[in-house]
Amino acid sequence: MSRDSSIKKVYMLNQNYAYGKSFQAAARRIMAERTPGIELVGDELIVPFGKVQDFTPFIAKIKASGADMILTGNWGPDLVRLVKFAAGANLPAQFYTIYGGLTSSVGGYGADAAKVTMKQINEFHENHADIPADVSQFAMDYLGKYQDTWYSDRHRWVIDMLSAAMNKAGSSDAIPVGRALEGMTYQGPLGEVEMRASDHQIQTQLMVSSLTKDYSHPISYKGKDFGLAFATDGVISRADTTLPTTCDMKRP
Repeated sequence: MSRDSSIKKVYMLNQNYAYGKSFQAAARRIMAERTPGIELVGDELIVPFGKVQDFTPFIAKIKASGADMILTGNWGPDLVRLVKFAAGANLPAQFYTIYGGLTSSVGGYGADAAKVTMKQINEFHENHADIPADVSQFAMDYLGKYQDTWYSDRHRWVIDMLSAAMNKAGSSDAIPVGRALEGMTYQGPLGEVEMRASDHQIQTQLMVSSLTKDYSHPISYKGKDFGLAFATDGVISRADTTLPTTCDMKRP
């Protein structure tokens, strides 16, 4: 956001439950610290999990606010319907999302996805130029077996790191495995990731990418190719994504 000079006004729309509220609070705090020149012109929480059927009133408010960008942690029908109503209203504001690239979401947008500008932040997409060959092969094998684009590469890390921790601990019991995971590193698609010992949270690089019709590997969902994929806008280093923790873990 701070590098995009076209963004002057932001409208936040999130789900009214623990995750949506934490997204809202974190976005407010970080925007104040890092993008003080960008105005937050709207900030709403909606009843979550598909209860909102008609997003017309929200689209009208976003239009009236003059927002250049919609910042949302929404997922599932709460994101799909928001995007489809925005596309139907020719809303010019671009979307910044966490879950915009989920294959089920892209399947829900359908052709409407091409009518909006959408960005996502995550750890992987197939079209990134520097993805290691073994990760690309895993993604191709997954697509061939399940007819679905591989999206959450972190799920692969979880299994591999858990296996490595069990081997290191010589046990499958939770306590020795948990200790073996502390400080463990793993080669992710963008570089080395680490299980931080102080709070057992993965520290990783992230990428910002935009939905595009120019790609090598299209997004597929349930065997259907939607003629869309993500292209990398930039990569954020692990050092820049690693934030201080207030966790005071009580170890057994």
